[in-house]
Amino acid sequence: MVPAPPPTERDRRFPHRQQAAPAGRHPAQQAPQRGPAGVLVLALAAAGYAVWQQRTAVAERQTALSRQLALQAGTLISTDPDLASLLAVQAYRTGHTPESVESLDNAASLPLRRRLSGHTDSVYSVAFSPDGHTLATGSGDRTVPCGTWPPARPVPP
Repeated sequence: MVPAPPPTERDRRFPHRQQAAPAGRHPAQQAPQRGPAGVLVLALAAAGYAVWQQRTAVAERQTALSRQLALQAGTLISTDPDLASLLAVQAYRTGHTPESVESLDNAASLPLRRRLSGHTDSVYSVAFSPDGHTLATGSGDRTVPCGTWPPARPVPP
């Protein structure tokens, strides 16, 4: 066993700061104690890591959903082009993946099957009713025609 060193002048002047050393160890050899600041730093680091993981998980989920919607749009493009076009737009809005861009390009290259008429100026807004059967369009000619959707007569190709 190593004897403890004799008290220094500082130890005599500030006895309340003197710490008892474990047997065989000098006070300077003790491991530093973690106070509230150390715990706070660890808690903040853990919280930052948790936020980063949550954001990464959300981004990965959005990417996966975008790819799934683009795949569905691709399988429906020949049988239901209207639904495929809507799915392609939603895929692109969900995430700008290469698959969503390709499905949007494919949908945009389809010929128009239905045409809205009744305006003499550019259409600036379009709104569907909650049931999806009525369409209202707003234009620079200050008219807002409403009609059933889809129109009764599709435009021939």
